[in-house]
Amino acid sequence: MPVLLVVLFGACVDPEQRFNDYASRIVDARVVVQPDVPPFETIPDVSGTFLTGLTADILAGAPGPIQFLSTQTVDKSSGKYMLTLSLQPLDKTTRLPVGSPIGYAPVEVAANGSFNASVASLTIPAAANTLAPIDIVADSIVIHGQILTANAHCGTLDGNVTSPAIGSLAAQHTTYGAIRVAPGTMGNALPPPPKNCATASPADAGP
Repeated sequence: MPVLLVVLFGACVDPEQRFNDYASRIVDARVVVQPDVPPFETIPDVSGTFLTGLTADILAGAPGPIQFLSTQTVDKSSGKYMLTLSLQPLDKTTRLPVGSPIGYAPVEVAANGSFNASVASLTIPAAANTLAPIDIVADSIVIHGQILTANAHCGTLDGNVTSPAIGSLAAQHTTYGAIRVAPGTMGNALPPPPKNCATASPADAGP
């Protein structure tokens, strides 16, 4: 069973014992959780700017989720609903851009609003890590997303953390939530970040 060492996110009091106690309770299995969304007559258009929060079991002790601004484009010219995501990490303190954007190739969105977006590798800079100032490097990342409304989407992540330790995002029950914000919104002007489908509910979505 792959084990995600606590050094991934930083030191704590007796980190090895704390992680071993936690790891013994993990079921290492790929889990894709999609919300129960009614069928769409027309898939909502999620082009624009979204505030995205990412969390996992190991981040339970962090002040909040890791945050990104997601620039999203929708292309229907081929007769298919094609979605492109570009995730810009945000500094955990200033909530301003830090590091390089993470670009995903266009993916087709299914009629029910679900999609699977993948990227070969990514780096989340230390300044965006909400638990400790350590870069996070991962590969084979897949976002299993679900569009909720034109103002919100959410889902789970698969992938492998390769530095500073080796581990599975699925085993850590990694989730994300995304809500629309007005273009150009930065720093303290941003709303609280979502981190899963519950906190990206349609009632809370929109600029």
